[in-house]
This record gives sequence, C-alpha cells and structure tokens, in this order.
Amino acid sequence: MANVLIKNIESLEVENKLSSCSRFVTISLGLVNYIPSPENTAEELINFADKALYHAKKTGKNKCDIYELDKF
Repeated sequence: MANVLIKNIESLEVENKLSSCSRFVTISLGLVNYIPSPENTAEELINFADKALYHAKKTGKNKCDIYELDKF
C-alpha cells in the first residue's frame, strides 16, 4: 500500500520549484511493524518509524522503509 501511495503521488507530477534535488514532489515513508507488548511505548513506536523514515531519505528518497529491530 505504501508503494502504491508513492507511485500515485509521483504520477501527479506536482512541480517542486523550491527543491534542488527533485523537479517533482515526492514522499518518503518510515513504517514500523511489530507486535506490541506492555514494555513498548508510543514514544518507542514513533522513534522506530522515525529511524525508518530517515533511512529511506538517506538511501535514495521517494521510497518506503520498514523498521526491523536488527536492521538499524
């Protein structure tokens, strides 16, 4: 579903005149998928998603990365 969203936004070809790296608006997504437990907090979930987002941006932008505990 995330890749469909990325492709749909890409296909709109919305000009991004202020960008120095891309002519059109793109998105990067950071997702996390894990089984919640009493030890996990909302703050941890947001932190994991944030790590995935920055990894997506660092490794090419306009993509989706999913947080995996042993990946980062």
